[in-house]
Amino acid sequence: MSDLDRAIGQLKRRSWGKMRASWMSTLALVDLNIGTGLEDIPALEPIAAALLSERRAAEENLQKSLRAFQDKQIAARPKKGSLDEKAEAAAFAKFEQMRRPQVYSGLTPKREEVPGIRESLFSEGLRLAEKAFHVLGCAESDAHKGNRSWSLSSAYQASFFASKALLALCGIGFVEINGRTLVVDIFPDPVKEAEDYTEARFSYVSSRFDHRAVWLLFQRILAITVDAPWPKEAVDKLKVVEDKHFAKQRNDMQYRNTYWPFDDLFTFLTEGDFGSIFHWNISSDDLDFDRPDISIVVGFYVTKMNLALLNELGVASAKLRPQVDRFFECSVAARHPMYHALLPFAAAGP
Repeated sequence: MSDLDRAIGQLKRRSWGKMRASWMSTLALVDLNIGTGLEDIPALEPIAAALLSERRAAEENLQKSLRAFQDKQIAARPKKGSLDEKAEAAAFAKFEQMRRPQVYSGLTPKREEVPGIRESLFSEGLRLAEKAFHVLGCAESDAHKGNRSWSLSSAYQASFFASKALLALCGIGFVEINGRTLVVDIFPDPVKEAEDYTEARFSYVSSRFDHRAVWLLFQRILAITVDAPWPKEAVDKLKVVEDKHFAKQRNDMQYRNTYWPFDDLFTFLTEGDFGSIFHWNISSDDLDFDRPDISIVVGFYVTKMNLALLNELGVASAKLRPQVDRFFECSVAARHPMYHALLPFAAAGP
C-alpha cells in the first residue's frame, strides 16, 4: 500500500452539518482580505520532519529484516549440488511482500492542535473557489467565441481548483514540504458536537502530489461526506468514475502532439450544442464521460458543488456573506456567457 493509499484510507466519514457549524466559530478569526494558506504555517514543517523520521526508522527496520532473511537463505544453501536461484529469489520476494506492509502498518498519522490551521485552510479554500469561478468563466468565454477546444483545458483547470476548494471546505488540505506532501485533516473523526473538533490529523506522503492524487482525495471525500448540498446522482457518478477521465481531454491536447478535439484551429466553431446542462439535481446524465465537451461540464458541476457549500456558509455568516454574494453578482453573461443562469443559488439573504 502506498503512502497516498494509506492517507486516503485514513479519511473518515464526516457530516457537512457538523463541519458547517465548526466553520461558523472559525470564521470569526479569519481575515477574509488576506490570502494566507497552509504553506504559511511554520508549525507544519516540524510535523513533517517527525513523520519523515518515523518513516526512515521503518525503512531501516524493513532493511534489517530483509538482510536477516537473506542471511538465513545463505546459511541454508546446500553445501553440495546446484543452487536453485529462482526459488531463492522467489522466496525472498514473497517475504518482502509480506514484511513490508507489516512494518509500514506501524506508521500512524500525527494528531496535534496547531493554532491558525483552520483559519488558514478556510482562507485557502475560499481563494481556490474564487480561482475556479474565474477560470470557469474564461472557459465559457472561449467556448462562446468559438474556441471550443482550448476551453476544455481551461475548464479542466477550473474543476481542479474547485476540487481543491471543496476538499478544503470538507477539512482536507495538503502542503508540499521539502519535496514531500503533508496531508492535513481538520475534521478527522466523527463527532457528536461541532465543538468536539480539536486536533488535526497529519499524514505523510513521500512525494509531491500530482493531479491524480487530488482527484483520488476528491472522490474519497464525495464517498464519505454525508448531508452535503450536492446532487446525489452526480456524486454517485463522480465518486466512481476512473480518476484518469478527469484530465483526459486536457492531457490529450497537451501530450498527444497531433491531437486537437474540434475543428477550430483556424475557424470559430459556434454551431451545435456544447456544454449544455440539463440534469443538475435530476440525474447523472450530464456526466457522460464519452461526450466531447465533458471537461466543461465537469468544470460546471464541481464549481457549483463547491459554491453550494459556500452558499450555506454565507446564509449563516454575516461576515462571509459579502464574499459569497460576490460570486453570484458576478454570475452575469459578460463573465459567464454559458452558465450565468445556472450557477447562482437562492440569494444568501439580508
